[in-house]
Amino acid sequence: MRSGEATNSVIANNGGNGIGRTAGITNSVIRDNRGYGAGLPGQRVVRGSYGPDGRRIEASAVEDVLSGRWSAPPSYAEPGHAGRFRFTISGDCRSFSGTWGFGPAESGDGAWTGSRVSDDPTRAAMVIAAYRGTLCRDPERGALAYWAGASVSQAGLEAELRASAEYAALQPARNAYLGILARDPVLGDCQGLRYWAGTGLGQTGIEPHLGASDEGRRIRGIRDLYIELLGRDPLGLDTAALRHWAISGLTLDGIRQAILASDEYRRRPR
Repeated sequence: MRSGEATNSVIANNGGNGIGRTAGITNSVIRDNRGYGAGLPGQRVVRGSYGPDGRRIEASAVEDVLSGRWSAPPSYAEPGHAGRFRFTISGDCRSFSGTWGFGPAESGDGAWTGSRVSDDPTRAAMVIAAYRGTLCRDPERGALAYWAGASVSQAGLEAELRASAEYAALQPARNAYLGILARDPVLGDCQGLRYWAGTGLGQTGIEPHLGASDEGRRIRGIRDLYIELLGRDPLGLDTAALRHWAISGLTLDGIRQAILASDEYRRRPR
């Protein structure tokens, strides 16, 4: 990343605590956000982001040296969440080594080394799929860059996301969907899931609202038919059949007649 080589680069931290040690972020990725601008002669201004929580760099590139300011949430300010850094870029522009510090110091708080990685669209697609499948949303720009540049697998990333507070906050609403509507909202109803999670009602507070919906009343009616005619509740062990009848278009009376004509009904204990 020498001056004059304004490439859209991604650089991954290979070890150490990384800039912003107070938040414990490792394996950082710095993405140049096409922020090269006019600086002094022979100088390029670089602005970018790193880490899944939206950390920032603002720096100047002169020859093989990149130096400037890093900042991190929540304040993005000195003394605890900002400081200076200085990198030396390798001759082939594929790696760097340097130091960072809090406040005005460019060193004293850790080493920062890394290597350049390519922008791989399959990695970005993997990250998006992991976020949608766990948090029911797309990743933030910084998080997408971070995880796409990391070596984690989709299963590993999903495990990381399931350990987050955001994932935990979605589970009461998700469990309400599973228990009342017999379906997982992650599979096609992210808007509804995130709406109910955002209400703060909790599972027991959400369930009456879902149960009072047209879908909720229909599911309850089908469950009651199973219990009455077959002596069992389809929720859980036979959820697929429950959802089949729910979307069949038949009235509850039509479902009753279908169950009465089934082999299971004819073989039931008398």
